[in-house]
Amino acid sequence: MRLIKTVRAGIMMIREDFWEPNDCFRPRPLLFLSGKPTKDGVRRLLRGCKEIGYGGVGVISYKDTEIEYLSEEYFAMYAWILEEARALGLKVCLYDEFWFPSGKAGGLLAERFPEAVTKRLTMIKDELPLHGEPEIPDGGVLMSAVAYDGETGARIDVTEEFQRTGTVKMPGKGGWQLLRFYCVRGLRGMVNYLDPEAVKCFIGLTHEAFYERFADYFGTTIDSAFYDEPQFYSQHGKTWTVRFNEEFIKRKGYSPALLYPSLFMDTGGDDAWARSELLSVRADLYAEGFPGTIQAWCRDHGISLKGHIDQEEVVNPSGITDDAIKSFRYQDIPGIDQIFEPGRASRAYKIIASAADNWDKSLVMCECFGAMEGLTEEQMYAEAQDMFAKGINEIIPHAVWYDDKNVKFEPELSWRHPYYGKILPDFNAFVSRVSSVLQRGRHVSHVGVLYPIEGLHAQYTFLEDDDLDISAYYAGGKFKKENDYQDVGEYLFYTANHDFTYLHPDRLTYDTEIKDGYLVLTNSRHDNAYSVIILTGQDTVSPKTLEVLSEFVRCGGTVIATSLLPKHASEKGRDADVEKLVYDLFGVSEMPDFPMKKAHGKGSAWAIPFGALSELGNILSTLPFDLEPDKQTDGIGYVHRAFPAGEAYYLVNRNENAVRLNLTLRETRGGDLTLMDPYTGAVSKIDAVCEDGCQSFSLTVPANRSCFVVSGEIAEKPA
Repeated sequence: MRLIKTVRAGIMMIREDFWEPNDCFRPRPLLFLSGKPTKDGVRRLLRGCKEIGYGGVGVISYKDTEIEYLSEEYFAMYAWILEEARALGLKVCLYDEFWFPSGKAGGLLAERFPEAVTKRLTMIKDELPLHGEPEIPDGGVLMSAVAYDGETGARIDVTEEFQRTGTVKMPGKGGWQLLRFYCVRGLRGMVNYLDPEAVKCFIGLTHEAFYERFADYFGTTIDSAFYDEPQFYSQHGKTWTVRFNEEFIKRKGYSPALLYPSLFMDTGGDDAWARSELLSVRADLYAEGFPGTIQAWCRDHGISLKGHIDQEEVVNPSGITDDAIKSFRYQDIPGIDQIFEPGRASRAYKIIASAADNWDKSLVMCECFGAMEGLTEEQMYAEAQDMFAKGINEIIPHAVWYDDKNVKFEPELSWRHPYYGKILPDFNAFVSRVSSVLQRGRHVSHVGVLYPIEGLHAQYTFLEDDDLDISAYYAGGKFKKENDYQDVGEYLFYTANHDFTYLHPDRLTYDTEIKDGYLVLTNSRHDNAYSVIILTGQDTVSPKTLEVLSEFVRCGGTVIATSLLPKHASEKGRDADVEKLVYDLFGVSEMPDFPMKKAHGKGSAWAIPFGALSELGNILSTLPFDLEPDKQTDGIGYVHRAFPAGEAYYLVNRNENAVRLNLTLRETRGGDLTLMDPYTGAVSKIDAVCEDGCQSFSLTVPANRSCFVVSGEIAEKPA
């Protein structure tokens, strides 16, 4: 966006990209096809969407749609939508499923490609010696057979012996058992998310069917595809694939056969690294198999891919899709879902936005407002501001309904609604203005928070009881109160007033550079330089991660550990290395009862006990950052975007009263500071004092409102 510095009575004018944003920045709701659409009905609906300030739609078949999904009648109706959208200049996002979750092709996948449906892992336990012929699950593929001594924890790989003979010799005296692990057909007929060939079958039924008929619209009117809520919990967390062992050996260099028992029980052995190894590979297979395969198809057909996993806000994502940051490694636009109640997904916004930073993506989407009956205008603005401040920059409202008398999930966010119809034009203009800035430039933060996925994997076991209510699996994996990374994130953001990035341990150990007290991600867009890295509570970590942190501290960086220090390695036989690295870094092996600092030349390492997050704020208050308030103020958060010739700071006040802030900008391009009001589009000058290359100023942010502070120019073309 190009700022035009025309001064009129102290007012800095800005061209139409902020006052009247380009259509590409406008929110694009989901459109549920309730009832039976007609051509005239489609025309009226899309014209209404255009008039109220939407920039496009994502079309979803509702359960009561009176047209068979993917039938020729369905495609004829879809043609009406595309024709009218093209005429109006609206964009269409290709939603890939009938209803949700994605992966069934409306039931066609299981019908036409039964071999492509999801698989799950099951364990069969027998006492040794065996008596009679052992049970073999129908269609099951043996992944591992382990002779296990429950008294000593000893394990012996007997897979080859059992496959060859159908039995196992008694290894010796004691309480030996035979544990067999089979990959069997899964539940609910969804695609095998871990298998690219299975996902290609799904693509052939859905994406390819649309491209075959509407190729001329791809890359123009159809600019993206959307998937919805893939998850492992429908398989009770045990989603698996027959190619797992082959892929594991390829990536790790050894067989996983002896690791399988740790997935189902605490064996008293090296469970932590075994689970971390197995689940990290499964997370890789998901990221490559489902979103990665669809992304490759989208790239080849001129569109981008967006979508979200399910239950993003759970503390331990093991059992959902294993890893909420790695899930988006190969996807153009990471996404999240905010439904049911205001604030439900708030603690996860930074996780998904951090996926964009880690893997160098420019956009982060949120499907929001669904199933929130009684949602108020004040709540809509509060939700949107929270999303924007935490890194979301594309909003997908849930939803507009074709038949506004047949609405499954309120609210019905169209011009026809007596309440929302009045407030949506101004709200959509607000969303568009904020998006027009935040979708450009690069995110800047100097605080990194290590995403503790290795420790979370190490705590996760498959529940053996398949008769439990689905909510037992819906809640993700087990976690400890010391697994405090989300608490740390919320404290950092709205109490200590510091933006941050969750850093994935995989990302920490490649394409990084450590110099002058900073750890730098060598991305093409988000090349952030972190002066502080926080090691949140976890008991398992990679020795490589600790080695990076040790080098970072020796070069002048600051490391802060909270709540729990690691004891176990996510690699076999390296627990002693972790213990030594922790002691050398922090000067202690156990978390002390009071904050403790160990100096490393210009760098320092802190250990802060559980429940003492205020100490984190005290430490950070002594360090220089890009935007500094003169004091910590609850409810104030911000996101910083950098441009070739300027900086933009989006400030949010979540308090019920106005807040007067005294701020200092350390990263400034000089010249006038500008205040930009996303509610009205107004732009004005901020009086600032310049000293030692910094700009200091005072600013009042009204209750539950937000604004932009701009230094220099924020000129960049839309992506």
